[in-house]
Amino acid sequence: MFRQVISKLSHSSRMELKCQFATLGSASEKLNGLRELMKQKKLEAYLIPSEDQHMSEYVPECYQRRKWITGFTGSAGMAVVTPTEALLWTDSRYFLQAEKELPSCWQLKKLGTPGCPKVTEWLASSLPEGSQVGVDGSLISTGFGCQLESTLHPFGINLVCLDSNLIDQLWSDRPHLPHTPITLLSTESAGLSTLDKIMRVREAMASRDRSILLLTKLDDVCWLFNMRGSDVEYNPLVYAYGVVTQNEAFLFIHPNRLSIEQTAEFEKNGVQIREYDAFLPFIDAMAKQKSEAAEEICFNASDVSFAVFSRLEGRNPDTTFNPITRMKAIKNETEIRNIRDAFLRDSIAMCHLLSWSPRFPAVSPRLESHIDEHPTEFDVAAQSTAFRRRYAQSLGDSFAPIVGCGANAAIVHYEPTSAASSARLQRDTCILLDTGGQYEWGTTDITRTVCIASDAAQSRVDRAFRECYTAVLKGHIALATAVFPARTRGVQLDVLARSALWERGLDYGHGTGHGVGYCLGVHEGPESISTRTNAEKEGFAAGMTMTDEPGYYDEERGFGVRIENTLGLEKTHLDRQFLRFDVLSFVPIQADLCVEEMLTEKEKRWLEKYNSLCLEKMKGYITDPEVLTWLEKQAERSKF
Repeated sequence: MFRQVISKLSHSSRMELKCQFATLGSASEKLNGLRELMKQKKLEAYLIPSEDQHMSEYVPECYQRRKWITGFTGSAGMAVVTPTEALLWTDSRYFLQAEKELPSCWQLKKLGTPGCPKVTEWLASSLPEGSQVGVDGSLISTGFGCQLESTLHPFGINLVCLDSNLIDQLWSDRPHLPHTPITLLSTESAGLSTLDKIMRVREAMASRDRSILLLTKLDDVCWLFNMRGSDVEYNPLVYAYGVVTQNEAFLFIHPNRLSIEQTAEFEKNGVQIREYDAFLPFIDAMAKQKSEAAEEICFNASDVSFAVFSRLEGRNPDTTFNPITRMKAIKNETEIRNIRDAFLRDSIAMCHLLSWSPRFPAVSPRLESHIDEHPTEFDVAAQSTAFRRRYAQSLGDSFAPIVGCGANAAIVHYEPTSAASSARLQRDTCILLDTGGQYEWGTTDITRTVCIASDAAQSRVDRAFRECYTAVLKGHIALATAVFPARTRGVQLDVLARSALWERGLDYGHGTGHGVGYCLGVHEGPESISTRTNAEKEGFAAGMTMTDEPGYYDEERGFGVRIENTLGLEKTHLDRQFLRFDVLSFVPIQADLCVEEMLTEKEKRWLEKYNSLCLEKMKGYITDPEVLTWLEKQAERSKF
């Protein structure tokens, strides 16, 4: 292999570096400090991923190294620094955001656009033969690490995995990892005990002749051990590792985080507790064991770090199999029942928020904090959180609220961070609200695009926006009403959501839908609905929950549209080998923004039926007369 490992600096050397770089503040100062360390290590390039050692999508502040060095706050991206260049790769969701946030010393690389090479391709074509590319191997996946090696090797470029992280040596005021309280889900809440889940996992492993499963993804660990916490903002997760064999199960966690009762509960379910920091030594010991069985150890290449894989190469692990990924995605009857309840409560909160929206530009007694006559996007985001927080079972938001007014709605993941920096809402403008909640019994995600006017049909919203809004809605309806064979893959359904936009020469850069966890991550695999193909995926099954969220974003004309519901997959009554979607979200879609002649009769009836269903569902739980009046108006305006 052409990988090298550079050992950690001595304690005294690290302390000297901490003192040397203690005052780093500006983007250029940070880059200069990093380049000095690269020079000492003889590196021609250094990679700074977004992930942590668990390959998490969202990470605590202490692991946001890419954000610290670049200033870019989006959740996805890879930074590359050379002696003369600083580059950030990110996808279309974050192009506009990155352009706004990146300092002038950084260059943006737009993934998926013509002429933009992948990170691996750029390194291979830009660096001279004999170069060394450095990376913290614990922060890249096995799949990406192997891809890096195979791409760089033919060009004589060496991948160097560092034991110490260079950003950590520069980041003098780096926060500590939070250790939040841990809750164990009861069988009544989870549907299956930890022991039941472990037995199911062992059966799946045995069917593939695998005897050791490594778990490093936090949601996999928390699902298997029925454990929840709040170590990661917006995600009820706990930092821990897991290992399952045919005879034993191990949970690697800081023991002082568990109560005596919780430890006893784990022991009752056949789980042995080990120190969090004992995971890598455990892997090292496993690597030294002799075994006649090929591919005895299994995990997913995208879930486990390259550093862990490197320790096990001699054991020839199976990097394509983790049965938990699919088990977790297919919810059991208890989870489905609880998820429906969570979405019911979440829909109530959203109806309160959207019924308030026509009065956004006026002082309203609904507001739970004082704002002036024209509230900001930040105020609306805070209000969405407040409505959800009214429930005792609420655990907060499932992601940072996306609230974009006018041109800000064209930024796919626009996040207002303060009242001072966000736009004020004005009459006859449109606002995109993408929000979600975490509850003890489920995770939610929903998006609505609404007009700030008492009657959108009489507002000054232009025709171009209405046409795009209608095309997006047509795609949303086409996907929501689809009937398809079991094991259909998301790429086969994606065209349904895009077809109406394609007919107008329009498209969107993000995926159409993603899985949603059960009081876990708002983004959950293995299935998704997008243009990306993946032959390894097994396809859809009853019990999964998916989002349906086509959109369109026009930077030049200054607007964005997205309409999103979360749907459950269920078997049809006609043939149990076919599936359909069942809507979980009950929040009206604003019908008077549509261009009526663009809708078919079938689409009109769907919209009328859906908004009437929202009224029927909500009126049994909502007593506020203003909210009920708003619901009635939305249902009435759907009757074209």
